Amino acid sequence: MRFIILALSSFSLFLCAACASQPAAPPTSAPAAAEPTRAAPVGVVTATRELATPAQAYVPSEPTNIALSATTPTPTPEQTPLPGAPVPTDSPFVGNYSGILPAADALARVVALDLGVDGSALMTTQFIGKGAPIVESGTWSEVNDLAQVVLTVRDGQPQDNRLSWKLENNQLVPVEYDHAQYGATGLSLHRIGTSIIEQAEYGGVTFSYDTALAQSAQGSTQPAVPADPNVPALGGGAPVNIRFLFDHAAAPDYFNPHLPQVYVYPVAGLMALDPSVAQNVQTLQKILADKTVTPEQDIPIFPVMPASQVFHAQTRFLDFINGSGVSFITAYRQDATALTNQDLFYTFQGLTLDGAWYIAVYWNLSTPALPDTVEAAQKILPADATAEQFEAYLAQTVAILDTLPPAAFAPNLRLLDQLSQSIRAEPELESAAPAPNATAGAPTNANQSANAATSTFEFGGARLAFNSALAQSAQGYNIAAVPVNPNAPALGGGAPAHLAIGFNGDALTADASPFQPAVRIYPTADLNALDPLVAQQVTALQTWLAAKPTTSDQPVPVLPIFNAQQMIHPQIKYLDFKNGQGVRLVTYYAQDVAPIANDGLFYTFQGLTADAKYYVTAFWPLRTDQLPNSYQEANIQDYDAFAKQFEAYLKTTSDQLNALPPDAFTPNLNALDEMIQSIQTPQ
Repeated sequence: MRFIILALSSFSLFLCAACASQPAAPPTSAPAAAEPTRAAPVGVVTATRELATPAQAYVPSEPTNIALSATTPTPTPEQTPLPGAPVPTDSPFVGNYSGILPAADALARVVALDLGVDGSALMTTQFIGKGAPIVESGTWSEVNDLAQVVLTVRDGQPQDNRLSWKLENNQLVPVEYDHAQYGATGLSLHRIGTSIIEQAEYGGVTFSYDTALAQSAQGSTQPAVPADPNVPALGGGAPVNIRFLFDHAAAPDYFNPHLPQVYVYPVAGLMALDPSVAQNVQTLQKILADKTVTPEQDIPIFPVMPASQVFHAQTRFLDFINGSGVSFITAYRQDATALTNQDLFYTFQGLTLDGAWYIAVYWNLSTPALPDTVEAAQKILPADATAEQFEAYLAQTVAILDTLPPAAFAPNLRLLDQLSQSIRAEPELESAAPAPNATAGAPTNANQSANAATSTFEFGGARLAFNSALAQSAQGYNIAAVPVNPNAPALGGGAPAHLAIGFNGDALTADASPFQPAVRIYPTADLNALDPLVAQQVTALQTWLAAKPTTSDQPVPVLPIFNAQQMIHPQIKYLDFKNGQGVRLVTYYAQDVAPIANDGLFYTFQGLTADAKYYVTAFWPLRTDQLPNSYQEANIQDYDAFAKQFEAYLKTTSDQLNALPPDAFTPNLNALDEMIQSIQTPQ
């Protein structure tokens, strides 16, 4: 395995004692456990004491009440009354549960419990860093709203271990159990996942995911970016691709493997991007064909990262709906220092059966087996450790990570693998070729628009295309209705339920800001019912579009209603979109006498579908060199004189802006117009 070792000097390394020994026989009594100071991640049971981490080998100052190996009389299976089986198929207890719990002489213990519909019960207990798990099996039944479990075999030997739980919000809460064996906290376990499955679909790519991972997924088409061999990680180069983000996460400026995301790339585009990328694709093809990877071998990933793959663990070969791939956990570093949870992430790299599409899944991870901070990690492996010490530390850490069950990670690796296995990739991309190399020098606003790639976005039955000079990504939102407050300015921000499309990861709400790029599609009937003033604006727009004036002393009808006055409206142009028409303009709103400046200038489109079923709006902030950037930059020396000439100033400014070509604005008005013309509303 390749790794960059940077200037390591000699230092004595003391590895974590908790990771170097086998489980000791725990004591049988303990003081009350302290409450933890940090909340556990989703799907992980909160421990009742602070867990030891690799940053500090846990040495208990007093005995604890965790005593899994406490000796108790062990009857034979024949002496043990068993609950009835099978259980009702609709029992709410049927399923898989897990928890990360405290341990006396280990970093933590991971408990997994499977309650089968056939009445079988299987419980495994893994002490992190302590070898093989303890395996207990038996039967269970549902009695009086409790899951009653009798575990009759432990590691192949007979026993009689009886437990019962109640179910609260997908959590097994212990009711009856051996306190001497499990301590005061018992075995509080969470269901693995919520069993509520969401379906993501965009551009010919579909997959499903448990809502324990995310509540929503947003797909978009990412334009091609040329590779720059002089910049690390190929300068972020990539062919046109489909990307999914989750829970409306902001689109990153650079690739971040710790941000949950799913990519689908055309293999032809990757092969043409760069020779090193083509070699990585071929390496993955061979790994998947052989179904073999050695610990020393790097598993290639895309996008390329400007660092070295430190390790891979929990490696599994998986089939998805129309392909196969490999999932693993890994970390990338540029130095040889101790690992933390900030480094760890899950990834799946796969190829469709026809070899046409490359799939990449990324998700952030954490586990009690790793410390959370660099400071804690350096207590295990000092920053000036030798290369030999680092290799010994890394080998031990990877061995521990490889022995952990899926439930030892948050989120549970089982849920992430299920997401990866559910992928169907049959994309509908317009082009698989990478973008042409950028020419030297700064491009003008005009050729930025001409050379930029176009992405198509679909959401909720709506569709539009946008130029990469405008945005790198788009996200869809279903905005809930907000009632009008008639006592507040601008109708108190009221809005009906509607569909909205935002850009570059900006989260949208019902409050439509003219300085936040967005397209919104409102049901016209709901606008008319919202407030009489809003209904008047809808009627005014219908009248305006019928007359199509090119100039007017009257303000152009704009929704939402702003608590200010429309000062100018140059660059009026009428545009048809796929199933309707409207008017676009450049405008500026103000409440006082002030110079027109770039910090308040924006583009808007106001339109209606041909059947008047939907009202379409778009807003985008603008700037132009024709205007000062702010009031201060306008440098008004004599405000009284300026105020007296204000009407003339507005006309002059409006005429000047009206005479400018589209590329005198940023972004280019043509790029905005093309996006508007591509809009297709829901039917």
